Amino acid sequence: MDKPLSYDSLKSVLKHMSLKKREQIDYILPSLTTANSKFPYHLSKVTIGDCHFKVNNRTWDVHPAFQKMNEPLTAEDVAAVEFVEIKGRASIRFLVKHQINRHKDLHRYAYDQEINQDNEELFKKLIDEYLKNNTRIDTLNIYSFPKCLEDKNPETWQLKVSEFKFRNTDYATYQKIRPFILGSLPLKRLCFCFRGDTLPMFDDPLSTISISSTTYLSHAVTIPIDDVSELVISGAKFDTYWPPFQWNLKMEVMPIGATVPK
Repeated sequence: MDKPLSYDSLKSVLKHMSLKKREQIDYILPSLTTANSKFPYHLSKVTIGDCHFKVNNRTWDVHPAFQKMNEPLTAEDVAAVEFVEIKGRASIRFLVKHQINRHKDLHRYAYDQEINQDNEELFKKLIDEYLKNNTRIDTLNIYSFPKCLEDKNPETWQLKVSEFKFRNTDYATYQKIRPFILGSLPLKRLCFCFRGDTLPMFDDPLSTISISSTTYLSHAVTIPIDDVSELVISGAKFDTYWPPFQWNLKMEVMPIGATVPK
């Protein structure tokens, strides 16, 4: 009789499988479902927002469910329709994209559903299912720091990230997620948007020890010099890698307020 795989042997096999293969195990080998659920996944792309969660090719948006309180009598009355939140009920929109041929044509499948569960509890359950301690993520993109992560302890919950992006958020959000990716150092790539509120990133140890970094300029950035002048940095999308750090933007000293629309 063949002996079952040991814990260590099973772990070494599962950690190299894709998310899709891991999920197929639950259907093909039900006896391994419990063990399979305990090991962290290896995910290619993850995006996190307050109520938005994307894993590889699938996306969830979780919101409170609302009930319409009155019907409009005419087209002009549409704006007056009232909606009331249904306590303890969540609304989910799920979207998955599949490449259906070698020409990279995509098939999109989406559905909306309401569930009798608090939306924040449901979102936390979703996060906990996919992002276990030591989950490996090739690319992590952060829009905001959801409430369900506030109770996480960086001593017991770490994400193993190769590329970290926070182009669409601010430095305060970065500081919240930072303790949970320190075990990933050095990052293979760090991407952020160069704005006034992200200037501290250039002195952040996470930036200086990353293998490469990409900075995106979304608009002109102004840095005060004295009471009457400021340094204005402007340009299109650009890449910066360090070391060495290379400026390829237009920089000019201008009177304070010169870039503010009149």
